[in-house]
Amino acid sequence: MPRSGTTLVETILSAHPDVAAGGEMALFDDTIRPLVEAASAGQMPPSQDWLRAGQAWAEKAQVKAGSGRVTDKSISTFSMMGYVARALPGAKFVLLNRDPRDVGLSLYKNQFADGQHRYSNSLREIGRYIRLFEAVTAEWRRMMPDRVHVIDYDALTSDPEPEIRRLLAFCDLDWNPACLNPEQTGRAVKTLSVAQVRQPINRGSVGAWRRFEAELQPLIEALDTEITL
Repeated sequence: MPRSGTTLVETILSAHPDVAAGGEMALFDDTIRPLVEAASAGQMPPSQDWLRAGQAWAEKAQVKAGSGRVTDKSISTFSMMGYVARALPGAKFVLLNRDPRDVGLSLYKNQFADGQHRYSNSLREIGRYIRLFEAVTAEWRRMMPDRVHVIDYDALTSDPEPEIRRLLAFCDLDWNPACLNPEQTGRAVKTLSVAQVRQPINRGSVGAWRRFEAELQPLIEALDTEITL
């Protein structure tokens, strides 16, 4: 989800010398997404088409992010993880698990670019979207258990090193202590988290929703309704 700690985790990874952070590259639209749409319409493309699309994405990603293991923080990837996995057999996926009430508050109080995350204008719709996100990603995790790693935001901010060690191991990266200090990377960040990633890993926003519990009741009520696929 947006506002769940994705920029922090990408910056942690970018502190590793073997990683090039791409940010929200938005490269799937003209590489993999056309095949996703064909598959969704019942016309599954052959395997070689998926691999060619993955190669096209990889070439564009290297140009945009640089050499090394590239990360792509494009939020919409969650909806097509299985298809991206088909196109990029070596890709791995990292999900963030953060208190949905904190995620919802952060979504509601921030201003996104026109046309993006339009559900964030309604507390009730934010709650529904979060539960939809959870249902979709739970299915991908069931289908690809070895290719999906979930980071608990609370655990990451409470005791960073164990979580970061597990993350690097999942990504087949050697341990590097620089990953403990993502604020020192100096990478250019273009998301709403630009100020937060300049600070050491901290718990400043954990439990922030409690200060606005009364106002957030539409969100909390929506979160009580499970969404199934």
